[in-house]
Amino acid sequence: MNEEPESRAELILGSAESLRIFILMSGSLTYGAAGLANSVISRATILSNAGYQVSILVDVWQRDINSHVARLRDSGRLSRNVDVRNIHGDLRNGASAPDGFELCERVTPRVSAYIGDLEPREDSEDPCVVRFYSSGRYRYFGYRRNGDSIDFLDELVDGKRKRRLFFSPEGLLAKTVEYSSGDAVLEEYFTANGLVYLRKDLRKNSGISRIKLLNTEGRYLSLRDDSHLLEHWFRTLVDVRATDVVISEYAFRFDALERVKSVSGTPVVYTLHSSHLASPFEVHSPIKSELSHTFSNAEKMSALVVLTPQQKLDIQKRIPHLTNVYAIPHAAPSNHHPNVQTPGCREPGLVVLVGRLSEFKGQRLAIQQFESVLNRVENARLEIWGRGPDERVLTDLVHELGLEDRIQMCGFTYDPASVYRRAEVALFPSQHEGQCLGVMEAMQEGAVPVCFDFKYGARMLVEDMVSGIITQRDDMADMLDSVVVLLQNSKFLTSLSLKAIDKVSEFSAERLVRDWGQLFSRVQKADG
Repeated sequence: MNEEPESRAELILGSAESLRIFILMSGSLTYGAAGLANSVISRATILSNAGYQVSILVDVWQRDINSHVARLRDSGRLSRNVDVRNIHGDLRNGASAPDGFELCERVTPRVSAYIGDLEPREDSEDPCVVRFYSSGRYRYFGYRRNGDSIDFLDELVDGKRKRRLFFSPEGLLAKTVEYSSGDAVLEEYFTANGLVYLRKDLRKNSGISRIKLLNTEGRYLSLRDDSHLLEHWFRTLVDVRATDVVISEYAFRFDALERVKSVSGTPVVYTLHSSHLASPFEVHSPIKSELSHTFSNAEKMSALVVLTPQQKLDIQKRIPHLTNVYAIPHAAPSNHHPNVQTPGCREPGLVVLVGRLSEFKGQRLAIQQFESVLNRVENARLEIWGRGPDERVLTDLVHELGLEDRIQMCGFTYDPASVYRRAEVALFPSQHEGQCLGVMEAMQEGAVPVCFDFKYGARMLVEDMVSGIITQRDDMADMLDSVVVLLQNSKFLTSLSLKAIDKVSEFSAERLVRDWGQLFSRVQKADG
């Protein structure tokens, strides 16, 4: 009875080398990737290590993508066997000069052509900002993220932005955006030798064809919009085939990918990385407005993958005839520390909250009420790690409460495992999640998770009172009371910590490969 699934998995793995997997990202690929992007990097690496030919496709312009990819590879997070392709890299490399255009070795302007003779003035508060003046006249606003090479310049006329000029890490003009009355109206993208390989008219009433693309034959093609540009990329430069599988991370590119599928026969699997529910994030809540198009077309998809069985069930309850929904959880991170079970290796009283600093993650509530823990546990303290739109508000709140010595805003970490490894308890007061990777990371490192009962993923990962604690969503008082009990009862805390480590071991890379391999087999048979 137990041999059949194993042999089926071996059959899937045996055919992996002949299957090409293209994973379409939604947004940039960065070394500091978290959430969706981090899970894409992890899954791509795991599938590649299992023998699949995996490519990550990045569908946005990113000036420094090569350096981020190099850092990801050097760190071991991204397999060197995973190919990374950027739509702009492919379009740029595929552009040929029109007839009569004589290419020079380098004709694209350097940043020095704009600011070489101007007076730079450093910003006293932000080291990334520098302003450039000519005879006292303010000409350019400059931004340099790493404090050296210029990322972009804002060209100013009468104090108003006329153009934004983006430069490659080598200092060459790579992209311009023109503005009118404060609105972006035109984008142009450049090759290293001066060709405009892509021009986008951003005005809403500019006609049907708003994109001009220089192709391999030196002719400008007219394309209607970004959807048709993506379709062109897939069909002519990526060259997907019926024997491949495309995974679209989030289902925002449905129309373009379904046109590709209809021509090439390539199965397209769509994934959701967070809850599909809008506020108040309960089973009968409306579907998020940005996903309404996704769900109206879900029946046409080769497959729709969510991260938890509970989310799959909720979708099926809402759309009973939908039979192409699959639950495939993330695998646990591979950076597990061998000594996490060693007694005494944690910092007594340390509670951590790691994640994007935004309202739905619950940091504000935790800060406002954490004094109830401090009053009862002498050595308790809270570290908050992350970055996001609420960073300044949260920092000010800690200061207003006078709790800087007990609540610390620690900034972003590239290594959340090391944070959880030090902590006794990890808080997860989110309003909603898809499958919170942070919970998995905390459990793997033995930090006991205390979670709101959010949709989705808390109950899939945490067995209440066995491998962590789950409290009613929005009940911060109960969450922090639970923290007090844990910090005051070392035997109970240790028991939950050890059970958490055991539980997360169920979410192995082998399990992920098996589940995705079975899905690949299904969709190829169904669409073949």
